[in-house]
Amino acid sequence: MNSFGAPRTARPRESGTASRWPVPWRRQHRGSRSGRGSCRPSIAIPGSSPRRPRRSTRSAAGGSCSEALRIIVPLIRTGHADFEGQYHAARDLPQQPVGPRPNAIPLLIGGNGPKGQRHAALHADIWSGYAEERAHVDELGPRLATLDAICDEVGRDPATIGRGAGISVNPTQPAGWRPTAISGPAEEIADTLRSFREAGFTQVDLMLGPGTLEAVEALAPVLELVRAD
Repeated sequence: MNSFGAPRTARPRESGTASRWPVPWRRQHRGSRSGRGSCRPSIAIPGSSPRRPRRSTRSAAGGSCSEALRIIVPLIRTGHADFEGQYHAARDLPQQPVGPRPNAIPLLIGGNGPKGQRHAALHADIWSGYAEERAHVDELGPRLATLDAICDEVGRDPATIGRGAGISVNPTQPAGWRPTAISGPAEEIADTLRSFREAGFTQVDLMLGPGTLEAVEALAPVLELVRAD
């Protein structure tokens, strides 16, 4: 849920002819028809094939993610991908069906560390971090400086990338309920959200709890206050 009115991201759904995005390694059984036998990692993309990492390490995971983006991003931007890597491959792969949205869907890449920010600076329309210890601008604000520095390193104008703050919010609880979530009266929650905008964030990505109609209705006046500014 985005309260600053920036474009929402979307994930394509599967269809009979639709290509699927690269997904994390999963077990695919082969051998007997009952599903028994050995298993291997794969990505569920017609026309593509996985590459098994030699060992499961953090560096291998990072390389796998980088290669996956070499497939995902062209599919979103141009509707076609052709890539051969160590972990993933897509051979003359089309994205079908093509959605009706002009200029493709905006791509958001999230991550609190420099690797995630670098991926975002290289490929995304929006970067998003998330609060880990405090749902407060003091925790998330400094990450904007590191994003700007990484944009400079890769030759991207920092003004061309959106900045999202992932925050838990519970409008059914009193103020100060938990440090990891924003809570309290509507005006107080709205003030906290405004502080992110003032710090340079272009959107807040709200994780609403609890998942009840009461919480949704309690959040409505918060959004009205923020959008009325």
